[in-house]
Amino acid sequence: MSETPPTSPIGIPQIRRFTEILQRYRTAKAAVDARYAEAERWWRLRNTGEEGHRYALARDGGITAPLPGYTMSSSTSTPMRPRPIPSR
Repeated sequence: MSETPPTSPIGIPQIRRFTEILQRYRTAKAAVDARYAEAERWWRLRNTGEEGHRYALARDGGITAPLPGYTMSSSTSTPMRPRPIPSR
């Protein structure tokens, strides 16, 4: 087994340097956390109404997505009609 070389105890200069590094880290982390919280708030302000409306419709039994037969056709720019079912 190899022994680790003896290390000197941590002194006051190392503690001060570590404290400075830790303070810079905490300042940067607080800024990132604030940006994250602001971005989430921004997203919620703009999307909560739509989500609430969609979920309210679903709770009431409404349709949550458009019917595929009534979507717009990209080639003709006219509404697509569902095909009639042939009678026998």
